[in-house]
Amino acid sequence: MHLSAREIDLRFEYRYHETYPKAITLVSEGLIDLMPLVTHQFALTNGAEAFATASNPAAQAVKVQIVDN
Repeated sequence: MHLSAREIDLRFEYRYHETYPKAITLVSEGLIDLMPLVTHQFALTNGAEAFATASNPAAQAVKVQIVDN
C-alpha cells in the first residue's frame, strides 16, 4: 500500500536468465568443482550448530551443508 499510495512503480529485472543453464552445464560436465565451496558439514542431528555456524561471520563459512547419513 505504501508504494501504491505514493504512486511509486517498482520494477524488477531478471538479469541472470541465461547464467543458470551455463553454470549447470559446466558443473555437470565436471569443468567446475563446487566441493571447495563447502567449508563446513554437519550431521542432521547437529542442525542447530550448522545454522549457528552459517550465521556467525567469525566462522568464515562459505557454504554450510547439513548431511543426512
